[in-house]
Amino acid sequence: MAREKKWGNFPVTESVESAFEAGKSDIEGLAEEMSSWRDNMSGTSLENTEKYQTVEEAANTLENAQNSLDQIEIPEKMLEEKVTFNEVRKKGYPRWVRLSNATAALQAVADLLHEKGEADNASEEEQAMTDAADKIQAAIDEVEGVDFPGMF
Repeated sequence: MAREKKWGNFPVTESVESAFEAGKSDIEGLAEEMSSWRDNMSGTSLENTEKYQTVEEAANTLENAQNSLDQIEIPEKMLEEKVTFNEVRKKGYPRWVRLSNATAALQAVADLLHEKGEADNASEEEQAMTDAADKIQAAIDEVEGVDFPGMF
């Protein structure tokens, strides 16, 4: 009897709304974790360490991306459209996996919005799709370089 695969890459199909909210939520959770870690290190002799700098940079980058994503409004007619992306499942879901899954979901949304919004004589709604796609892409580009420090 073959065992079901638990870990690896799995294709996921969700609505644009679900994928966007899941990606945004994951980035928000990571931003909160890194901010909390930074705050716990503040006021100690650890502020001058390389680890503190890495934590602070990760927290700031994730917070900026979170703020950008919070300001994006996806056109109503696109919310129920379906997108498919690969989700990584790894034991323990380390931070890099959670960020990878968030960016994969957001990238699928951005790609669909960009595809649907492209037209030579774009309507106002199509232009809104392209603008949303560009803003999502900017947030993805910002967080892709985040370096998560190790625990020790």
